[in-house]
Amino acid sequence: MSSATLGAFPPEIYGSSVSISEQAAFCHEQVMRRLTFLSSADFSNPVKAAKTEEPKTEPAVVTAFNLKAETFAAVMALEDASEA
Repeated sequence: MSSATLGAFPPEIYGSSVSISEQAAFCHEQVMRRLTFLSSADFSNPVKAAKTEEPKTEPAVVTAFNLKAETFAAVMALEDASEA
């Protein structure tokens, strides 16, 4: 048994039997990274406009593109969307 701190904060260790590439948080990050990579003015301008009302990116994406789902689910649904 051991303990450590990082400054004033003790680190937390998380373990899961689910591989990282299958975890929701990782998949979400990959979708947001893909959207950023693919973004053009057609994508970024509506999102930026929506962010004036909603400062978080995911709700702004949902608002900008009128997606019909809960915010996290709507963003995750883009994981399999075509880039065309």
